[in-house]
This record gives sequence, C-alpha cells and structure tokens, in this order.
Amino acid sequence: MLSDLRNQAQGPVIELPKKLAFESNGRILLLDDGNKGTVNLGGLVAVDPNTGNRTLISNFLDQNQGPLIYNARNLAVGTMPAFVGGSGNGGSTSAPALAGQPFSFDFYFNAPAAAFMTNVKLSYKPPKKTKLVSAVPNRGKCAVKAQIVCNFGTVASSTNFGVRITAIRAKPGVLKNTAVLTYKMVRPGTKKKKSYRLVSSKSITVN
Repeated sequence: MLSDLRNQAQGPVIELPKKLAFESNGRILLLDDGNKGTVNLGGLVAVDPNTGNRTLISNFLDQNQGPLIYNARNLAVGTMPAFVGGSGNGGSTSAPALAGQPFSFDFYFNAPAAAFMTNVKLSYKPPKKTKLVSAVPNRGKCAVKAQIVCNFGTVASSTNFGVRITAIRAKPGVLKNTAVLTYKMVRPGTKKKKSYRLVSSKSITVN
C-alpha cells in the first residue's frame, strides 16, 4: 500500500476518491469529491510517489482560494488552458478602479501546447450593482447584454486568447469577478473529443 487514505499521519483524509492523474515528475494527483451525496466538500490532493504522504493543493470549500466547486467529477493534467490574465495581474484592473467611473479588467488564457481547443466560449455575469460597458476580445466576438458571452471559435495550441471587459460600479467595494470558460478538446493519447469547463476568478477593489 502506497498511501492509506484514512491515515491522517500521511496527510488529509480522503473521503471519496474520484479520479487520479500523474504529473510528469511522477507525483500523483487525487481528486476527492468529499462526503458522498454532499456538495461543496472535497479538494485536490498531491500524493508523493515515494512516501505516500499527501498534501492538500486546493480546498474546494475554501472561498479564499476561489469559487466553490460542487461535485467535482474529472481531472486532467497538462492539457488545460492556463489563466494568465492580461494587462496587470490576471483578472485585475489595468488601472485603479474608482466608483462611478469605467474601469477595465482582463480574462486571458494560454491554450495548452499539446492540443487544439474547439467551441471555445467564455461567459461572465457581473455582480450586483455593476453595469457592463463593453467587451473587447483579441479574437472571435463577444455579445454584451445582461452578461457577456464571448465565442473564440477554434484556438490553436499555445495560442493566447481572451477578453478585456469594461464596467462601472456605482459604489466602492470588492468586486468578485468570475468567468466560465467552456471548450471541447481531444487530449493527447486519446481519440474522443470531450467537453470541459474551467472557472477563473479574481477580485478587484473599487475605491
């Protein structure tokens, strides 16, 4: 036995292991769905292939680490687009955000080097009391209504793609930005195209 998932001496207890994947360095990633039948419990755990010791990488119940994840079902390594933001820190404002004035923030990604992405779309729903002004993508097109929907189409491997969003918030406060990226892709070593969903989130302070 490499790792006793109920032994706290080896790391976090794994309640309901769902999927595992192997990194290029041999480290094992284990997806824990938490208690069976209970949403928003679980996390991503790394397992040392030599000792079996486990380290928590991401707690799906911790809002400080990003959006809550409900009923995680799948895990992929090395073939996911990377959230890189754009101007400024990823997803943050390109200039100081002031209440009552337009400010911009970016959602930019790097496509994985090993695969093409198809049917690539991004959706962004603004928080309450936030008015959308515009959405300018570096490829494809975006529709701005009650929310923003961008269609990037087919994205080649290692391609940078994304959108700059401009909005106005009437009052100061913390703006929690969350965008959902959906796409289809054939992972290396497989033949079947599958659908994927990636949630990216960053907070902006509006003064």
